Amino acid sequence: MSETIKTPWHIWVVGIITFIWNFAGGGLDYIFTQLNTEFYMSGYTDEQRAYYEALPAWFTAIWAISIWTSVLGSIFILLRNKLAFPVFAISLVGYIFGTIYSFALNTVPDVTTANYIFTGVITAVLLFEVWYSSSMTKRGILR
Repeated sequence: MSETIKTPWHIWVVGIITFIWNFAGGGLDYIFTQLNTEFYMSGYTDEQRAYYEALPAWFTAIWAISIWTSVLGSIFILLRNKLAFPVFAISLVGYIFGTIYSFALNTVPDVTTANYIFTGVITAVLLFEVWYSSSMTKRGILR
């Protein structure tokens, strides 16, 4: 007889909060930037806009993969699906590559201390998502 594992309350909290964070933060940023939406891009300097318009296709692909796998990972958390772990891991790796390119190999215009702090926050959230999904998989919550 198989044991039924009760879904802990925090699955819903983590799934909903990370979905909102990943979609409203990352997903909408990606959509508005890629569509060059005036109301969104008007907050950027001309130099920043030129930077986004000149991004190579491979970077845009990595950016898209990182963003949309994080959104998908949150959905997998809510569905209690163990695919959340590898999907979040892909998102983290993509984000790391994108960050290395942005800050080390390609000069992002008008970088401030706040940009570095926010990059750290995003990295911390991704690390948490990877850890949490791994932990919930090991406990049998995500199957």
